[in-house]
Amino acid sequence: MRLINWLNALPVYKLLAIRVASACLLAIVITEAVGLQRNYWSVLAIISISISVHAREVLFRSKAVVINTILGCFIGTIAYYLLNLYVPFYVIITVILVLALYTLYFSVVHYAVGVFFSSIFVVMFIGTLSFWDVSLLIARILDIAIGALVILLISSVLKQRNLRERFYMEFSSVYLTHKQIIEMFLMQKAENDKILIIDKENDFDQSGESDESLDKEILRLLIDELALQEKHMVENFINTKTELNKAQINMIKVLLSTMRELMSVYRALLLLDNRQSNQKLLHFCRQKLVMFFDLLKNEYAAFEKMINKLSKK
Repeated sequence: MRLINWLNALPVYKLLAIRVASACLLAIVITEAVGLQRNYWSVLAIISISISVHAREVLFRSKAVVINTILGCFIGTIAYYLLNLYVPFYVIITVILVLALYTLYFSVVHYAVGVFFSSIFVVMFIGTLSFWDVSLLIARILDIAIGALVILLISSVLKQRNLRERFYMEFSSVYLTHKQIIEMFLMQKAENDKILIIDKENDFDQSGESDESLDKEILRLLIDELALQEKHMVENFINTKTELNKAQINMIKVLLSTMRELMSVYRALLLLDNRQSNQKLLHFCRQKLVMFFDLLKNEYAAFEKMINKLSKK
């Protein structure tokens, strides 16, 4: 158990290397014990699935590689026997070249479709060079299935723990940025109120426009930076989802929706100036700002409490 915890604390790509090496070794042992032909297919399947470090992507690739290998091998086997019966050899070579191009293209564009075409290509290519029969069809499907199951098993044991912790830290950073922006908006309001009172007393029409524009420029930069942070955080949330429980996922979704509402209020406040005609709308937006921030604070406090409980366990 200590060894697993130590391994899980390693950097992402070191852990990935250990995970792939362990999975390949285990797959070779299993396929040799079963007596399957060409067990390097299991190794290739493991490498193909393990390109991503995220658990969600590994699960998706494992499903895709098994399902599309079965479909591709069956269709490829039928096509191989039919083409050999009715089509000249040069046409079969052309079909193989076209399949190779499709495999290369879809391997980059769409992983599942790439696996499908590569399975048909393998059947046609091996069959044309040497031979292809039902025993090879079964061997390929079993090899690929063993490779996919082994990498899933290893990934469930050796999984990146600090990925989730990093997401929590990122979430905390986004929350603090929201807090900073709201404090700036509220400070700006207090300063503008003071300026308006002084202007009324002195019958002066100017209301610190240069200072206001400077504040707005700083706020605009902060909000743009926050938008990028939130985008990156949502991407990480999608990848970390499989490592979170239902309560955490729901809590994060609620927090994200509150943050989106706050972003729309920020944008509205940036568009409005301090003209008399805008005062009611400004007051309404600031009320919403305070209301949503109170909501965000309560939700974030509940989220922190939940994380602390889980870390104590």
